[in-house]
Amino acid sequence: MSSQNYISLAKREAKVEQTLSASAFCKFPDSAELITGVTVTLAFYFDDQRKLNVDGTATTKARMICFRCNQPIMLDLVSEISSILVFSEEDAVEATKMGDHHRKGLVVVSKNEPDMVEIVEDELLLSLPQSIEQLELLGHRCESRENAPQGEAELKERQFPFAGLRDKIEASKE
Repeated sequence: MSSQNYISLAKREAKVEQTLSASAFCKFPDSAELITGVTVTLAFYFDDQRKLNVDGTATTKARMICFRCNQPIMLDLVSEISSILVFSEEDAVEATKMGDHHRKGLVVVSKNEPDMVEIVEDELLLSLPQSIEQLELLGHRCESRENAPQGEAELKERQFPFAGLRDKIEASKE
């Protein structure tokens, strides 16, 4: 198949629903572990400027490690997909010059066949919590913080691992 597949999907205004294997997502092992396959619902279409668009959602369950307490956390990831598909880096540069990237993300599709993983993987990664505050908004509470008295919890949070370093450097100079 050629890149015409994306075009034919858009011409038909096709809606694709598919469950993708967790093992197909190569970038995830560094950030989180996908527990289930990824359920993808994508609609392909051409906009008023004849740009190839894809909108939809990707959902899965993932396990990641808390940044603070190092405990595993189960997450329901839901990522909204709203992108313009381009077939080369040159097309992406041209779309950027025209300002298309301001209204939607750009995805450079590199394979001849439609590849749903290529379309949704980065958006799923971006939906992972990036801070303790985001984890707390999702309802995660670190065990060490819940069980510790208030002053002790603050002390544990505010550690100074290099506090004695200046003294040792000064001592070694003498």
